[in-house]
Amino acid sequence: MIIQMDIIETIISILALLTNIFLWIVTRNTLVEVKRQNDKQARSIESESISKITASHQTILINLLNDSHSDSLLNGFSKDGSKKRESVYGSLLINHFYMIYSFHDKGFLSKDYWVGLQNDVKDSFDTMEIISSRWKETQAFYPVDFQDFIDSLVRNGRLKQ
Repeated sequence: MIIQMDIIETIISILALLTNIFLWIVTRNTLVEVKRQNDKQARSIESESISKITASHQTILINLLNDSHSDSLLNGFSKDGSKKRESVYGSLLINHFYMIYSFHDKGFLSKDYWVGLQNDVKDSFDTMEIISSRWKETQAFYPVDFQDFIDSLVRNGRLKQ
C-alpha cells in the first residue's frame, strides 16, 4: 500500500511537471507571437509615418510650384533661375523613390512588386534628366544604403522578374 502511494505521488508529480512544461511552451509561443505582432505593428506605424511625411512634403512643394508668386521663393533651389522648378520636381521624385525604398526595407513590398518598382526607378533615372542631375546635387543628404541602392540600380540596369 505504501509502494502504491509512492507510485501515485510520483505519477502526480510527473503530471504536474508535464503540465508546467506544457504551460511554459504555450506561454513562450504566445509571447513570441505577441512580439511578432508588435514588431509588425511598429513597422506599419513607421511606414505610415514615412508616407505621411512624404505626402506632406510633396503637397508643400507642389503648391509652391503651382503658386505664380513663388518664383522668388524657389531661387534657393538652383543657381540657374531657369532650372529651379525642375530641381523641385527632381527632389519630389527622388524623395518618392526613397519612400518606396523605405517600404521595401521594412518588408512591406512583395518581391515581384519590388522588382517592378526598381525598374520604374531605373527608367526614370535613364529618361528624366531632372532626376539624374538632381541626384548628383542631393545624393549626400540620403542614407548611405539608399545611395548605394540608387547607384547600383543606375549602373547595373533593369532587373528580370
